[in-house]
Amino acid sequence: LYRALWFFAIGLGFLGYHALWKAHFTYYYEMENDGELVGPGGMLVDRNDFGLGLNMGLALLFFLALSAKKKWQQVVGIVSMGPSAIIVLETGSRGAFLGLGAVGCFILYKMHHKRWVIGLAILAAIGGSMVIPPEYIERLSGITTAASTDTSAQGRITSWNAAIEMARQHPFTGVGLGCFTLDYFRYAPDAPVAFVAHSSFFQILGTAGISGAVLW
Repeated sequence: LYRALWFFAIGLGFLGYHALWKAHFTYYYEMENDGELVGPGGMLVDRNDFGLGLNMGLALLFFLALSAKKKWQQVVGIVSMGPSAIIVLETGSRGAFLGLGAVGCFILYKMHHKRWVIGLAILAAIGGSMVIPPEYIERLSGITTAASTDTSAQGRITSWNAAIEMARQHPFTGVGLGCFTLDYFRYAPDAPVAFVAHSSFFQILGTAGISGAVLW
């Protein structure tokens, strides 16, 4: 199990290195229309899911580095965290940013030498403010008012209501896995565009029904 955790964590860490290399050294990494990074594909193609996966990897890498008995394992764990943290910011996902903050607080709580972590965090914040585009800063500043002013946030609320309606009409089967956006307008007829749920719970609730959500 311990080796499996290392394999999983290093895999997520590699995705951070891969995205960083592609975005900044080959200029070949896939971008969305607003110039923000998207995931490598599959279940991580959405930038929010990609940021979530990288945050999970960060917490796991820190845990493994903290519990490692060999020095080289500690170094590998810590060094693998840097690119992932940078890419989380470059996804432009506000949820991933909040997740990164939660992971940072967890690391700060667990570290014995908190002064070093705080110092590094301050340096990272100063450096990040120099390279992060102002559009992203503006996007983050709208977290508290997004529910009433941001189109993306309003679309998510509409999607959650659509998922609830899907589950109400099809409590045992949902509308079918992978059919959330295909059947979207039947349950949200006034929506301008079809949004994914941006929530694993609501996505499963709508596509697999109440029974699927309970099993999940």
